[in-house]
Parts: sequence; structure tokens; C-alpha cells
Amino acid sequence: MKRGIIVNQEKIGKFIAKLRKEKNMTQQELARKIGVTDRAISKWENGRGLPDYSLLQDLCDTLSISINELFSGEKISKEDYKTKAEENMSKLINDNYRKKKKINWIIAISVAVVYLSISIIFNIWTYSWIIWIGYSIYRFIKKSED
Repeated sequence: MKRGIIVNQEKIGKFIAKLRKEKNMTQQELARKIGVTDRAISKWENGRGLPDYSLLQDLCDTLSISINELFSGEKISKEDYKTKAEENMSKLINDNYRKKKKINWIIAISVAVVYLSISIIFNIWTYSWIIWIGYSIYRFIKKSED
């Protein structure tokens, strides 16, 4: 499993491949049915990515599974459906939170570097820049914790 990713992309990918093969479809045929390239299908099946959220319903309809089953990477019995749905929702929320936190850090560091560069290039280094950069980083950290 890749660092920072909570959902098991490899398991989901193998599940997609298994279902596609059970339906006697090639990657190209599946790709054409849901409007993507066969390279995208290959990427998913090899665990190097997941389908965009806008494609999930079409993919699941084509493979005759639920979105819950897709994110579980397996067929789910009716008895286990609710438990798996809650697990999958929790994983997706945590995954989204981690991605958002990472993006906020990247933005904060980028803003600080840009302002530091401007200060050095134009020789307009003042304490207000330091305060503004510190405050910006603080805000991004606080937002990422929420």
C-alpha cells in the first residue's frame, strides 16, 4: 500500500480486473464503456491509482457491483454491508483529510518561499513580512488540523 493512502488500491485494482475478466471484457472494452482510456484501466488494476469519483457509478454499474463493494475490494454479503460501508466511509474521510493537510502544507511553504524571495530580490525585507509569513503558516496549520 502506498504511503498516505488508506484505501487499498492494490486490492481494489485486483477486484476490478477479476470482475472485468469474469465479464469477458478487455481493458479497452471496459474503458470504452465508461469513457476512459485503457491505460487508466491498467493503472487502476495495477494498484497505481483509483478511478475519479465521477466515474465510480458507471464503473460499478458496468461491473454489476456497488460502490461499497468496489472500495472493499470484494463482494459483500447483506449481513456485512452496513459494517463495510462504515469502514469504507471512515477510510475515505481519513484519506481525504490527509490529502487536504498535505496540500495545505505545500501551499503554506510555497507562499513563504515566494514572499521570502520577493523580499530578498527587491531588498524590501521588513518585520511585517516576517510577521505575515509566520501568520500565514500558522493559519494553514490551524486549517489543516480542523
